[in-house]
Amino acid sequence: MNNQEFLQKEEENYLLVSKKLEALSEIIIAKDFKKFWDAVRDLNAYIRTLDFLSKEHKILFKEQINNLCIDAKDAQQKDFEFKETQNKNKALALKKTILDLIKKAMQYDGTHSGIQQANQLLETAGEYLRNAKINPEEERIFMQKEDKDEVWEAWKAAKNKMYEKREDTKLQNFKKAKERILNLVVDFEESDPYQLLEEVKSARAYKSELLLDKSHHDELNELLNKYWDRAITKINLLRNEKQEKHKKWQNDMRAKIDYFEALILKNKEYILRIEEQIEEIKDKLTVTHSTIHQERMEMWMQEKRKKIEDINFSNIEIRSKIEDIKLKIGEEPLPMADTSLNSEEEGENQ
Repeated sequence: MNNQEFLQKEEENYLLVSKKLEALSEIIIAKDFKKFWDAVRDLNAYIRTLDFLSKEHKILFKEQINNLCIDAKDAQQKDFEFKETQNKNKALALKKTILDLIKKAMQYDGTHSGIQQANQLLETAGEYLRNAKINPEEERIFMQKEDKDEVWEAWKAAKNKMYEKREDTKLQNFKKAKERILNLVVDFEESDPYQLLEEVKSARAYKSELLLDKSHHDELNELLNKYWDRAITKINLLRNEKQEKHKKWQNDMRAKIDYFEALILKNKEYILRIEEQIEEIKDKLTVTHSTIHQERMEMWMQEKRKKIEDINFSNIEIRSKIEDIKLKIGEEPLPMADTSLNSEEEGENQ
């Protein structure tokens, strides 16, 4: 190879390396530092393999690469400090948002709706804390251990406080409902059984809106059922005294309607209890970290929702039976209390 060919080859290599150096500068601007250091390693190795490049040019390129490395380290450090500051600000904002949700949740009263709203806020706060972000599309935010521990402790304390408030509300609700039920009838023998049915339905509707413990719920139901059964019994006795055989048959049919309508009320109450169980499972779901437990809880909720569908279908069938009985009677029934409720209640189809 003559000298002219050597110089031409050397110029080509010089221009090629210069372009690679320019590319390194652009990578620094783009802040793709992993790509930069990989490219520096590859470029150094490439320069060492070049035969048609003067020693002076290799030294020059080495100096330029070293300068670019210094620039990259400075840029990388600044980028790190910027991201660290940005994350710190986001972490403080996340902490404040979660603590504000907890504080707002604790301001709700002990009513059924108040506790539900408070638990929804606590569920949202727990989700933010577990995911370490508010927006699902954002990257996870690194929170300092002491801040994270502080928020977790506040969240757990709020959950415990809400549980205590929930239990106290259940107890107070039970006392009020029991007092109302016990005052339904002062003198049963002198009372109007139809009016008693209306009062029992009203008390049952009132009870269905309350947050109650299962044992208290069952105790109140037993009282209501006792008054209901006594009223139905008295109604049947009155009918037997006043009506002939055909009228007795009509009365039996109406008693059956009363029974079915009472059964519908019980079914609706049972659905309420199932929905309360679903809410309790949701509460447990927010604090479990086990995938197996989560899947098992999801399966339980699906089963309970299916049970609700079955009970609602059963109520439709019962209403159909009620209509069939009314058609068989063939006349307007004697004055009776309406055994249907406008509000949605739930209970089990016995």
